[in-house]
Amino acid sequence: QTSEGAPAIVHCGPFANIAHGTSSVLAQRMGLHFADFVVNETGFAADLGAEKFFDLVMPMCGHVPSVAVVIVTLKALRAQGGADGAVNQGFPNLQRHLENLRRWGVPAVVALNRFPSDTTDELERVQAFCASLGVETALSEGYARGGDGMVDLADKVVAAAQTSRPEQVTPLYELTLPLEAKIREIATRVYGAEGVTFKPAARTRLRPFENLG
Repeated sequence: QTSEGAPAIVHCGPFANIAHGTSSVLAQRMGLHFADFVVNETGFAADLGAEKFFDLVMPMCGHVPSVAVVIVTLKALRAQGGADGAVNQGFPNLQRHLENLRRWGVPAVVALNRFPSDTTDELERVQAFCASLGVETALSEGYARGGDGMVDLADKVVAAAQTSRPEQVTPLYELTLPLEAKIREIATRVYGAEGVTFKPAARTRLRPFENLG
């Protein structure tokens, strides 16, 4: 449990860069059995952890998310923006993650993590940008205030979940597609690549994976 008593299930959560990046299906089912809302961390952002959830885990187990939460910090936006470190320079990266989630058909809420050193002006700039995209933002102040600092986010996530249309949430590709076709879908639609070229050695490695199903 958390330090405030909220239940937490930590089971079989390997990093998304080497595996599916989510908790086990067993943990998800236990959570859904015991609680009205279950939050599943799919790490490494909407282009890796979330992608693997929507395209691999969801079709296998049938758990369809009602809403996605994108966690944003000013520090991350500055780092993604490049040399001058301006917050707004990182907005294209944030926009891409939100667009990716729209591709899967799930509504998104931005959790803007607020730290004591953050300036109000920069936080408001991020909120205005998200509003221009039609995305709700909530200041997430769990770092400094614990659960009391997360109430606004929780309220907005619940509201978004209640407007969700699960029938519109779909994977990027059909499970029956060849692996090369799946890779092309992810590379072009999620990462923005113009195309994919496979070396002979890569094709050779893909064949036994396809034979294994």
